[in-house]
Amino acid sequence: MDPEIPSSHASPQSGGSPMQTARRRRRWLLLALAPLLLVVVAFALDRALSENEILRGVWVGDLALSGLTKNQAKERVRELGARLGSLPVPVKVRGKLYEISPKSFGFAVDVDATVERAFAVGRNTSLPSQLGWWLAGWVKANRLELSANVSDAALTDAIAGVEARAVDDLPFAGRVRFDGSRVQAELPRSGHRVSRDQGAELVLAQAKRLTRTAVELPLEEAAPSTADGAVKAAARRASELLSGDVTLVSLEGDAKISFHRADLGRALVSAISDDGHQLELTFDAKTIDGLLASYRKESERPPEDASFAIDGDKVSVVPSRPGTLLSATRVADAVLEAASSKARVGVLPLVRGEPPKLSTEDALALRIKGLVSQFTTFHPCCQPRVDNIHRIADILDGYIVRPGEIVSLNAAVGPRTKKNGFVAAPTIEEGEMVDSLGGGVSQFATTFFNALLRGGYDILERQPHSYYFSRYPMGHEATLSWPKPDIIFKNDTEAGMLIKTSYSGTSITVKVYGDNGGRKVRLTRSAQFDTKKPPVELIPDEDVPPDEEKVKESGQIGWSVIVGRVIRFADGHEKEEKRKVIYSPRVRRVRVHPCRIPEGEPGYTGKDCPVPDAGTEPDAGP
Repeated sequence: MDPEIPSSHASPQSGGSPMQTARRRRRWLLLALAPLLLVVVAFALDRALSENEILRGVWVGDLALSGLTKNQAKERVRELGARLGSLPVPVKVRGKLYEISPKSFGFAVDVDATVERAFAVGRNTSLPSQLGWWLAGWVKANRLELSANVSDAALTDAIAGVEARAVDDLPFAGRVRFDGSRVQAELPRSGHRVSRDQGAELVLAQAKRLTRTAVELPLEEAAPSTADGAVKAAARRASELLSGDVTLVSLEGDAKISFHRADLGRALVSAISDDGHQLELTFDAKTIDGLLASYRKESERPPEDASFAIDGDKVSVVPSRPGTLLSATRVADAVLEAASSKARVGVLPLVRGEPPKLSTEDALALRIKGLVSQFTTFHPCCQPRVDNIHRIADILDGYIVRPGEIVSLNAAVGPRTKKNGFVAAPTIEEGEMVDSLGGGVSQFATTFFNALLRGGYDILERQPHSYYFSRYPMGHEATLSWPKPDIIFKNDTEAGMLIKTSYSGTSITVKVYGDNGGRKVRLTRSAQFDTKKPPVELIPDEDVPPDEEKVKESGQIGWSVIVGRVIRFADGHEKEEKRKVIYSPRVRRVRVHPCRIPEGEPGYTGKDCPVPDAGTEPDAGP
């Protein structure tokens, strides 16, 4: 029998060695941990892929934001906010349906805050918590509420607006009224109001939803803020206020208004005081305004510009005066104060209205001291052109030119139209005399130009007449039409210019007041030269005998002349101006028999003029 040999391996019945058992345990542990490792790896991979995106399962209300970047999410939330803001919020009060506009209480989605909150979901916790949130996200969504801004005061006002329409038994604070003969007190009573806090929560919650349902705004019982005693005290006070008429007198004593007791009673109103516990009495400004209607014409006045008074050659300033108005609000306050006094008399408050266009200070600053220059021209009486001369003079009378200002006479007067007060009268157009609106204003233009000329003012533009008129100074004259020719000048002095005009039936005068700094003006004119005979125009006329002619227009010679102005300034230096003025010859028009018309001229017939019959002298006798 062989000897027994010890073995290093355990028998099968023993269950294996300790090393084998440890290996089996590790294998089972790995098998058990494998799913968890897979979950962790999936979680890590998902987070890596979603680093710049909102995590899976995140919603804002009914809006899915999963997988969107912040910018993409902001665009979606911004669109949602616009839709929410355009949809009214339906509410009910006692079963009746009303609507509240989100815009009325300033509803606006806070896009940035909403997206930041959505992006932070599932991230801002510990890793185990994040893993748990991630696993839960596979079976349920994470819904956030929109972040929105509202005006609490405006939301309260919106609910109050619905309340005013829907609730007919609001708490009544009482009031005081006048029935035409005596004061009546209506005592306070309890009622119902919409709960402001609960109502605001319900409205705001609905405003954040696209799918909106009408919510019932809860009502609550409410007591009046005033007590019976407060209303009765107000009634006693009202009786004192309405115990008689009230009179208001202006400080100057030139305006006086009396309010009868019955009128005051109609204007009396009561309102809850700021603390909510008293009734305050006032007079309604709107009712008072109606009572003032008949007094406004006497008591109110428009503003008055400063003006200039002329005494000989001297000028003084007449002060300006602001407008005065009756303010219904201030009058109502003054009536309340007067009604509270024993005398029942108070001050009529006249408030400043529109300021004058030219204040006293502005007028004084113009430094218009006295007469600088003037000129007068004469004309025949009673022609249509005289009406136009007077009209343009009226428009410019009192015209003020400030220092440094450039003035166009045409711009200051405006177009010559019937609406502007002008009539048709003869004027020169392209060398011919024709009727046109405003004809004759060149008479004023010449007068005006000469006043400026003699005052030493800077004349930038003027045009003489094309023909000479003996009623004007030769060379020193001007014509005017719309829009050209024009007279344009500059006030190149340190003082203002005041234009004053006057006229009679046969003359027009323009005076310039101001201060030209002591300028002296000397006018010059050369002798006439370049004389030109007038052209002759023959007008065919069968009624004129061949050996006669009849003058229709005598015509006029033309010539040139050099005119000038020498301005001597206060410091002694001089400025000389010269200009050549050309007067065209005026056509001589003669009516003759057609046979007298030369060949090539209008009206030529080619027929010879008849020759008188030859006769014999009578016999002289033996």
